[in-house]
Amino acid sequence: MNSIDNAPWAQRRQIIIASVVGFVVLGILVSLGFFFFYKPPSCTDGKQNQDEKGIDCGGVCARICEDDSQAIVIEWVRLFKIRDGVYSVAARVQNPATRTIAKDAPYTFTLKDASGNVVATRSGTTFIPARDVFVVFEGTIQTSAEPTTVSFSFDGAPAWQRSDYVQPTLAIINKQLADIENRPRMVATIQNQNLTDVRDVTLDALIYDDQGNAVQVSETYVKSIKAGETIEATFTWPHPISLRSRICESPVDTALVIDRSGSMEFLGKNPPQPLTDVKEAANSYLAELSKFDQASVVSFANEASHPIDAFLSPNIKTVQDAVDRIAITQPPLTQNTNIGDGIKKAFEELTSERHREKSGKIMVVLTDGVATRPLKAGAKNYPETYAQAIANQAKEAGVRIFTIGLGKDLNQNFLKNIASTSTDFYLAPTASDLEGIYREIGTKMCKRQPTTLEIVPSIPL
Repeated sequence: MNSIDNAPWAQRRQIIIASVVGFVVLGILVSLGFFFFYKPPSCTDGKQNQDEKGIDCGGVCARICEDDSQAIVIEWVRLFKIRDGVYSVAARVQNPATRTIAKDAPYTFTLKDASGNVVATRSGTTFIPARDVFVVFEGTIQTSAEPTTVSFSFDGAPAWQRSDYVQPTLAIINKQLADIENRPRMVATIQNQNLTDVRDVTLDALIYDDQGNAVQVSETYVKSIKAGETIEATFTWPHPISLRSRICESPVDTALVIDRSGSMEFLGKNPPQPLTDVKEAANSYLAELSKFDQASVVSFANEASHPIDAFLSPNIKTVQDAVDRIAITQPPLTQNTNIGDGIKKAFEELTSERHREKSGKIMVVLTDGVATRPLKAGAKNYPETYAQAIANQAKEAGVRIFTIGLGKDLNQNFLKNIASTSTDFYLAPTASDLEGIYREIGTKMCKRQPTTLEIVPSIPL
């Protein structure tokens, strides 16, 4: 058998040289292949191949793993009507995490109608700052159907990353809101108290009512605010701002006194009219009361309800339910009009232990006829005299009385005298006028204005 050891030296030398050259060439090829095909571990290679806690996240990677990120908090989402078919939406969001931000986080607003059908969507991206509150706003969303609800969500988990970036602090020195009942306009004074210029500033103006509900939002953009500079930012709205609730110098206790005599179904029996419209208008009035107010209800016919329909309570829903339960005792022709007893029971409730010392006392009396009860032998006008005497006692005790006369069969002078002033008497020719009258009474009781104006700046990295 031939072997390399038995080969002549010349042949062995050739084999050795060829082997060395082959190893060198192979080494070169392996090195070239390694440098050509090998990619060092990185935070974008889609592999967990360093000290990462997950794929391309945690450890040496700036991106935070989803399990390590703190849950973002969506504080509220609101839908705002600009005009028919045009809406804006906003969400107030908080990121509780420290040193954790997200750039260009995708989101979607979804608008639905009363039946739960999607009528519009709006998507975008936003910067999420570390340990801060921010507002996501979308305006001029057009839809042919009327949306009643809106939801907000991020499209998947934001791409969190570690960062020492902290949004520069802007001082909001002053906020002034004017002309909310016509063309609202807010002017805010903004001061950059940082040592460097601040660029690409988005400012969101939020208006809240006295129950903490955001009732309107507007957004403006400022390209740059120099270090130490003070500027004015202006926010406008094309239509009046509707405040669902009120703020008063003091809370108010209200007693609604409602006529349920037989004539309150003379315009219809199923449902009884005008009683049904009266109850709807009264409940609209109650819905406007704030969380600091109380309300009660007294209905009357031959006499006032006993016990009264609803005692003074801050739970407006229970009072509204009591209004809904008011009914005419049958047969209606036997039910007369004892305005005086209605006023008396309401006066007693407004001065009971349920009345709060620092609250104002308001009575709103509604009737569609003249006083016909209680009777007294030899005193033809006793029903009115009795009611007037009780009303005078209530007014002397600090109760402000509003009266509403519904229809034409009224003694207007009597109702004006019952009221605290002649301007506190209202004539409602038809039941359709009642809601506006109740609204005006609510305006007289308290000045309607927002309780909180908030400016939320956003300054992306």
